[in-house]
Amino acid sequence: CVKGATSLAENWDSTHVNNYMYKAMEKALPDGKFKLGQFGRRFRIRALLWYQGESDAGVQSRADNYESNLNALFSDIRTRVGLPNLPISISKVSYDSSPPTYLSTVRDALQNVADGDSNIVISDSQSYSKRDAVHLDADGMFLFGKKMFEVLDTIL
Repeated sequence: CVKGATSLAENWDSTHVNNYMYKAMEKALPDGKFKLGQFGRRFRIRALLWYQGESDAGVQSRADNYESNLNALFSDIRTRVGLPNLPISISKVSYDSSPPTYLSTVRDALQNVADGDSNIVISDSQSYSKRDAVHLDADGMFLFGKKMFEVLDTIL
């Protein structure tokens, strides 16, 4: 499930009134399995990639709760897919200029989540090329995506 400018504190929180990304994820898992099954395909979830945080870095309460919110979401996803040790690759979000006030709080939270779980790895997106202060350009996305999978491969 992908959509820009989403908030972990709201859009990915299963209990929040504006949790449309959480609901999209809930729907995507069985729908994807069903659609692949129609073509005689099967799939097995092997990992999760997480690249989010810039939106939460602009609001102190969201940034302050980012670590606990992310741990709760990862626990929920692992329970939902029946994989308590599901490997996760996290992007440490970055900003090239005029970063949100609480970016360092979110970056620290991402690092803490990774440090607290041997099935989570983290990569920093700071050095990859961007099309603006926040968003990776096509080359940056390709190279950083490759990096996220290389790091993930160390725990698969």
